[in-house]
Amino acid sequence: MSGVRVSSAPFFGPTNTRTDASGPHPERWTALADDRGSIGAVGTHAAGTPHTGGLLAFVTIVLTLLSWASVPLFLRSFRGDIDPFTANGWRYALSALIWLPVIVVAWRKGTLGRTIWKDALVPTAFNVVAQVFFGIAPYLIDPGLMTFGLRLQIVFAVAGAAVLIPAERELLRTPKMIAAIACVFVGTMGTILLGEKSLDVSSGRHVAGVVMSIAAGGLYAAYSLGVRRRLSHYHSLLAFSVVSQYTAVAMIATLLVAMGVGAAGVIPQGVAAGLLPRDPIGSVLAMPTREFILLIISAVVGIGVGHSLYYYSIKRIGVAVSAGVIQLQPILVSIASMRLFGESFTLLQWIFGGFAVVSAIVMLVIQSRFSKRRHVVVPVSPGALAPVVPEVEDEEPVSR
Repeated sequence: MSGVRVSSAPFFGPTNTRTDASGPHPERWTALADDRGSIGAVGTHAAGTPHTGGLLAFVTIVLTLLSWASVPLFLRSFRGDIDPFTANGWRYALSALIWLPVIVVAWRKGTLGRTIWKDALVPTAFNVVAQVFFGIAPYLIDPGLMTFGLRLQIVFAVAGAAVLIPAERELLRTPKMIAAIACVFVGTMGTILLGEKSLDVSSGRHVAGVVMSIAAGGLYAAYSLGVRRRLSHYHSLLAFSVVSQYTAVAMIATLLVAMGVGAAGVIPQGVAAGLLPRDPIGSVLAMPTREFILLIISAVVGIGVGHSLYYYSIKRIGVAVSAGVIQLQPILVSIASMRLFGESFTLLQWIFGGFAVVSAIVMLVIQSRFSKRRHVVVPVSPGALAPVVPEVEDEEPVSR
């Protein structure tokens, strides 16, 4: 098997199914609707080299990195103007409008179907909770530390795949992969624990921010596995669009719930300061013009443009290169956050953080070589992580 195999399925609707001695297998395409660096799409591509490369593909993957790196910075800049639930509600409502035409076109062509709405429910549930944690975290800690915390997503993803998919267990048992996972864990925890504020457990908001960052990574890993199990037989753009609609509705629902919690005074004001909404419309309209424009840009760039650029890049320069570049996100975010918001890192944090990033890239290389040797398909997750786990071509298809 050579080259990145691009699905021959219709742009809108389920993918075609091929049949061989081991049974029917869909040409795989999956999607992840998030913007963690978020967040993005998942295309499932055969291991190997890409069809084409070139300067344009390199530019698009760099733009993808910049798009997803900007999201934690945008969220941090909204602190003081709007709360995280209001930010999530507005951003995902705008994103849903951006992706709604994809669903409309599929519906008019008669290729939308009804099952996709049911299949998207479980992955969306994980995504929604992850997005809530992801949105709150930069209100509690600075963006650089937050994105380093998300590195643990790759550990959760590989472990989850090993539990759910027997074919993945061989990869997890290899000494090189075990060592790489351990290095990611050690590097990430070192970055979290060796900062100036890290050992001050009396700072409840700081601890909560770190916990939410790690939890968001775990939930994104669960989301990616859910997408793989439930939505892999749909084209990525259509699946992405459907999950975006669900996520937007859920973000608005969580906004209303948070308003009710705030009005009831369930959480002490000191604990919930700046986190609960009071006037989600008035507070946004009262934002300075610059911040209001940034709010719109964060929805378009982080959720829409980043997904499209990454999707293009992996078709042109392949999984390994695209995913490797995206692993630089926490370093880029940290440097920008230091300049924009005065975030600081100790020398030890930089050492351990760099170690975690390099170890994550090593994991991608190990996965790529395993995929080529075993002739498997590698699903690519966006932003904070990629790829999640390889998918064996002759795996028994999930009954639906």
